[in-house]
Amino acid sequence: MQINWIGEGIDLIFSMMGKWGRWQNNKGRKVCFLVWSVCALYWGCRDLYLNLFVQSFFCFVSVGLHAHGYWNWKKNKIGEVKNDGK
Repeated sequence: MQINWIGEGIDLIFSMMGKWGRWQNNKGRKVCFLVWSVCALYWGCRDLYLNLFVQSFFCFVSVGLHAHGYWNWKKNKIGEVKNDGK
């Protein structure tokens, strides 16, 4: 069995980006939605390449959900740093 180390490395990078996005979400930072969108686009394209059509579809749906999440946080002022002079 041969291992595609370049592909594994790219998968690792996007997997770690997704975890970093979760960390940003835990901190209340809207950048998490951008990070997750980039990751979902990567995984969606990768899944298309592997003929995993249902999985790919749900990755692309996730991009829409991330956009909605960002819009919702922005509209409701969620995750914004409050500067009270301290």
